Amino acid sequence: MHAARFFCALFCGAFLVSSGVAQSNARLWGIVTDPSGAVLAGADVSVHNQATGSEYTAKTNEAGIYQLASLQVGAYRVEVRAHGMQTQTISDLVLQVGENVRRDVSLTVGSTTTTISVSGEAPVIDTSTIEVGQLIDSRQRKRFRSTAGISWI
Repeated sequence: MHAARFFCALFCGAFLVSSGVAQSNARLWGIVTDPSGAVLAGADVSVHNQATGSEYTAKTNEAGIYQLASLQVGAYRVEVRAHGMQTQTISDLVLQVGENVRRDVSLTVGSTTTTISVSGEAPVIDTSTIEVGQLIDSRQRKRFRSTAGISWI
């Protein structure tokens, strides 16, 4: 009986620790539509990390939704393409730790050689959740460590 309690406590403790570990990634998703508001299934979405050069791709599903989970934090360039539509580029999209960013894209009818670029956007606010995240710099970590008496690795 004691062994069962021990393993139950060990399992619950491991679960709590693993669920409390800070996220180091972000999620990007959105809906791709045409000018009339109809969703575009099968549109190609490519996301380029400007710091590392990593490239991630996705296709929109039948509801026009694309999603890229577990993206590293940083600045990205996003390109959305669909047959018979102009390519749209979103430059300097900055993803922070734990963000769940929704970025909808409306493509216009036109030549596939025409590209629309969007840059210098306002900071992203995730209205689909009540989660709050924050990056902690070394100064804040030192201050927390001294007041909480915690040793950091």
